[in-house]
Amino acid sequence: MAEVFPMKILSASEKAGSKLRILYLDKEGGFGGSSRSLYFLIRNLDRKRTEAQVVLRERGPALERYRELGVKTFLLERAPVYKPSLRNNLWILFVFLLRLHSFWYSSRLLSSLVKKNRIDVIHMNHDSFFVYGFFLKRFTQAKILIHMRTMLPSNRYSILQARCIERISDYLIFISENEFNRYCELLGRKNVKGSVVFNTFEALDGILKPRASEDSSFKVLYLGNLTYNKGADRLIDLALEAKSRGMRDLLFVVCGEDRGEKVEKTGGGTLASRAERSGVGSYFRFMGHQADPDRFLQDCHVLVRLSRWNDPWGRDIIEAMAYGKPVIATGAYEGFVEHGTNGFLHPAFDAKEMVDEIAFLAGHPEAVDRIGRANREKAKMLFDAAANAARISSIYHSLVARK
Repeated sequence: MAEVFPMKILSASEKAGSKLRILYLDKEGGFGGSSRSLYFLIRNLDRKRTEAQVVLRERGPALERYRELGVKTFLLERAPVYKPSLRNNLWILFVFLLRLHSFWYSSRLLSSLVKKNRIDVIHMNHDSFFVYGFFLKRFTQAKILIHMRTMLPSNRYSILQARCIERISDYLIFISENEFNRYCELLGRKNVKGSVVFNTFEALDGILKPRASEDSSFKVLYLGNLTYNKGADRLIDLALEAKSRGMRDLLFVVCGEDRGEKVEKTGGGTLASRAERSGVGSYFRFMGHQADPDRFLQDCHVLVRLSRWNDPWGRDIIEAMAYGKPVIATGAYEGFVEHGTNGFLHPAFDAKEMVDEIAFLAGHPEAVDRIGRANREKAKMLFDAAANAARISSIYHSLVARK
């Protein structure tokens, strides 16, 4: 994949001659996909070339994991960040402004940390950290790299954010072509200083071996927060369709935080309560948020991603592919899921078609195996942890070498 703003290719002597200090700003503390992706990146960096240090905005499972790796870790809990949304942007901005004192305090701490530890590159692991860029750019000498992990909405608030990011960043990494194209669209041009590097996952053969299941149900896995935008309510539509067909050996395993959104279209309340009211509670097992979803990925037969955001390239899909699981998703981008090859991709949500596919997979274990092999091979090609970490490490060294 071509880089839009090419980086200098380092010679062997340059690669061996310097060890860079990288400070990572982690938004989720191990509770979300961006944080999990960052962990795999840091775990695979060449320790002879880079020294990683991490600032966690949330106290979570990442804290212990980084300490086990010997990575110096700092807590800056609830540091204010800013990210435009599809709606309620005036309220989001107002809430951020109410926390300006906390923002200035966090900015000073970050600046002090960068200078004290002689940081070469600040890697902001989420675009919502961009607000700190103005302060860090002014008071430190470190290069600023921003990892663009979300699709910015198409509105004036995102246009302003993109312009600010372009001003304060030295380089951008996009997790897919989709985030890159949206960013270019917001700026109104294609000449931007960044490139696409897919997220990573370590598809270890030992992990990928199937394990004995605790029951004989055909398990459909959902990974993610239970929100309207992520299409969690659509799981009930799938269960209702399955129930109408008399499919009794089907279980939806739901891993994610239920925020009990008050959405008129879904009736409000938790997804579990809505499932009970709809008469399909027995089709569900709600597991809450899972910082380590590996055992659920091992046990499931298929993963579903029912997002209303047309984004079939999330962390859940990456890990399902690495575990060799078929994927059923909504969206148009076939970079990861190719319809009929390693899963099923729908331009629009259709409960009947998706339950047809679930029923087919449940009745054809050989198809599950075939799709699983295709997914593992594609995951090894796209999400190789060592190769992608090496590429990002080369970007760090090129940034520092640039005057």
